[in-house]
Order: sequence, then C-alpha cells, then structure tokens
Amino acid sequence: EDIVRRWKDDSPDIPKIGKNFKIAVIYNWDETRLFFNLLSERMLAVKGDPGHGGKRSKERLTVLLITNADGTDKLTPLVIGKSAKPRCLKGVKSLPVQYEANKKAWMTSAIFTNYLEKLNARMHREKRKILMVLDNCPAHPSSLNFSNIKLAFLPTKCTSHTQPLDLGIITAMKVQYRKLLVQHVVADIDAGKDVSKINVLQVYTVSSFHKLWN
Repeated sequence: EDIVRRWKDDSPDIPKIGKNFKIAVIYNWDETRLFFNLLSERMLAVKGDPGHGGKRSKERLTVLLITNADGTDKLTPLVIGKSAKPRCLKGVKSLPVQYEANKKAWMTSAIFTNYLEKLNARMHREKRKILMVLDNCPAHPSSLNFSNIKLAFLPTKCTSHTQPLDLGIITAMKVQYRKLLVQHVVADIDAGKDVSKINVLQVYTVSSFHKLWN
C-alpha cells in the first residue's frame, strides 16, 4: 500500500495517462496462470492426478486476456502451452483461442512482440489508436513503439491495486472454469466412465473457456 501511495503522490501525471483517450480505446492486458486440471482440495483426485500425499496437479497454461475499459471489445484469448503440437490438437483445424507454446508455457518477449504487431496492424486497418495498460514484467519490452498502440506500463508491485483485470475479473473467470471442470468430472463419475485428467483441447470443449471470457 505504501508503494501505491508513493506512486500516486510522486507521479501525478500517471493517473492522467488516459486523458487524451476515450474510454473505448483504453485497453488492459494481463496474463494469468491456469492450472487446468486442478480440482478443489476437498474433491477426490481423478485418475492419473498425483494427488496422493497432498500433491496436486501443476499442469498449467498461461492465458492472456485483453479488454477495453467499457467491455465492448474483448480480444480473443491467447493461450500458451508447453507443446507446440499437442497430440490432442492433431487434425484440429481451428480453435476458439490463439495458441502459442514454449517449454515453460510462459509469456516471452517474442510472443509479446508478435501479438502486438498483429494487433497494431488491425488497429491500423480500422484507423484506430489505442492505449494499452499493462504491467512491466521482463517479458514485456518497454522499448517497443507502434503506430496505433501506445503502451502504458504500471509500476512494479502496483498491478494488484491498479490493473482492472486483476481486480476480480480474472478471479471470477477462474471460479467459473473450476465449477465447469468439477461438473464435467462428476458427470463422468455418474455415467460410470473412467475419469481421467482433461487435455488442452478439452479445456475449450469441456469448459467452453473462451465463452467464460466473452
């Protein structure tokens, strides 16, 4: 809280960063980890989940969410996995999300730059200029410049107080995802099926993950 207070006191121009932008063109960018096989602590572990002895599934995806301030433009989520060509995606021609991959399933500077270049091209075609508010993690190079996107980086340790997507939006989406995951597991149990962990493709087909966002 002291950091946030000092930031506001010492940087009076920061809160005015969107002064020249209409609310519909102020966007927030935020990434979050999704432990897509992680069930409730009080739920029986499914087959293949190393839940014995208190260990819980750590299989994760990184999900990038972007929306404008009035909620009229929620961009298609970007999902980052560990495998560039998961078996479950073999033969799948299209996904309701964008998909990237690296060994740690993390955001990288290359993915960051490539995504913004494509988004900038879209904004150029639409003759729009936007403000993108985001945190200053190492994977977000601050030296990038775009013709139609202005980047505004939040100070370290302030994002949980000042970044809109961190103020309940992402949490609410994860709660709904977990609810749908549990419903899927329970339905399989009731049907007498051999319940196993879901794969990356089922993250979309079982939970309609993209619909939780849209």
